[in-house]
Amino acid sequence: SKSIRSVELMRDRMVCAMSRKHPAARQRLTMERFLALRHIRVVQDAGDLRFVDEGLHALGLKRKVMATIPHWLIALHTVAGSRLVVAASERLTRSFGANGELTARTLPVGGDHFCWRLYWHRRHDDSPSQRWMRALVSDVCARMDRAAP
Repeated sequence: SKSIRSVELMRDRMVCAMSRKHPAARQRLTMERFLALRHIRVVQDAGDLRFVDEGLHALGLKRKVMATIPHWLIALHTVAGSRLVVAASERLTRSFGANGELTARTLPVGGDHFCWRLYWHRRHDDSPSQRWMRALVSDVCARMDRAAP
């Protein structure tokens, strides 16, 4: 839409996040192993198939979804203390798992890079508070990008 503006904040990719104590944490994650795991699916809309499910659907495969929840933070907290796994942002997994509870494995499907973007309506282009917030978020993400391994 011409009325919606956006700016790229940073690049990321999806990974399979799990507890460091999970048996799969010590192995390479093959498609067969990935499909055998018990998953949390993170979606805000029931029809959202981005990332993993879209790729699996194209291959005629399905994963074992044990729970569907609306946000990655809840999912990462849940997998840290369980034998479940979740496809989540690598940056978020690293940040949330900095205490050593989480590890990440490369996904066998759906782990392509994507961009985090900031969106706003053009009527807010000149709003001082909106410009301040956009600049703040952009600056924080730029620092995160520079600090990324």
